[in-house]
Amino acid sequence: MAITTAQQDELIDTQEQYFRTQNTNNRGAICFNNAINEYTQKLSDRKFSLSINGGQDIVSSAINYINLRLDSFLYKYFIQSDGCLYKLIGIIRLYCPTTNNFITTIEPFLTTTSLIIDFATRGALTLAYLHKHKIVHGQISTKNVFVTEDSTFRIAQILVDVADSSVDEKLIIAQRGIFYELVNILKWAKEQNKELARPLQECVCQIVQTLIDENKPVVDISFQTEILTELKYLVDNTLSLDEIKFIHVDTLKQFTSFGTTYEQEKIMYDMGLAQTFLKTMKSQLCRVVEKSAVAIVNIMIYDGFELNKQEPHPNFLECDHKGIISSLFQDGIINGKSQLAKSICAYGLDWIFKTMQLPNEMKPDIVKQLKVGMKNESITLRS
Repeated sequence: MAITTAQQDELIDTQEQYFRTQNTNNRGAICFNNAINEYTQKLSDRKFSLSINGGQDIVSSAINYINLRLDSFLYKYFIQSDGCLYKLIGIIRLYCPTTNNFITTIEPFLTTTSLIIDFATRGALTLAYLHKHKIVHGQISTKNVFVTEDSTFRIAQILVDVADSSVDEKLIIAQRGIFYELVNILKWAKEQNKELARPLQECVCQIVQTLIDENKPVVDISFQTEILTELKYLVDNTLSLDEIKFIHVDTLKQFTSFGTTYEQEKIMYDMGLAQTFLKTMKSQLCRVVEKSAVAIVNIMIYDGFELNKQEPHPNFLECDHKGIISSLFQDGIINGKSQLAKSICAYGLDWIFKTMQLPNEMKPDIVKQLKVGMKNESITLRS
């Protein structure tokens, strides 16, 4: 199954937030007759339809949707009644006509409970994506949506695959070429309209973040692909500042936190990743600025210039010329959105000016924030 017992237990299935009041004409297709709890009864009475968790990320939407189905009718009908299986197949056919050939092929092989539930879960993933993004069946085709040969939306399937994976399982997923697949999705999304592209791009970020978080072997694999280049392009060129969210910035920041070999750090510096974060330093979102500051400082402090060396920072002039110094000071300290951002920027500037005098116009503010930062033991880099 694509969902764990722990995930089922975490779902709060008694909140109205999973539904919105709406008269719906699709009761005949969904067939929630003989519902076994009050929520599916509301569906069968044509009073409610799914709103998928108020527009949260796809993985949460999919998990909530699957949990709701499992809790309310999946075990009862999919284990005890073949009829419900065919109702689900009817829904998938309604929304995804291009999958008819697969459905026709797979039906005879759904002979065990586990196969039936697994197929139902994949179907629920498909419907979760459709509901969340209000995609009607006429818009679904292999040309404009990533549909795999088993009729699932690949991006939603990947999210669920990695969400609860162990460190070793994530490595296996990476070794199978997932980053190449994600690169292709990002490239494909560039050519799509915002309504379809933005959720896909955000989901790719979430997948990458989950995979590389504190997982050095996976990070090493990622650097052998174009995934960092494509994510950088996304923030640099595709998203406006107002569109940039925490997930976009934190995903890029993760590379600076866990890409710690000299070669990886040099790749990030040479590709101008620090300049990417100059854009996000101007965000109105506090956490975006904090992670941007951490990323810039991570890039500036790399193994090629060890902490105990006393010579000037080798890239000082370049940092000054490209606006890194002014951004850390103006956007981070003077206009900083939080104390954490100010302290991190002060630390970074102190390091860049390591063997030089701090500029008179900057020194009081930098020293002040360094003192505050020293008192706050929770402030750490690479985080």
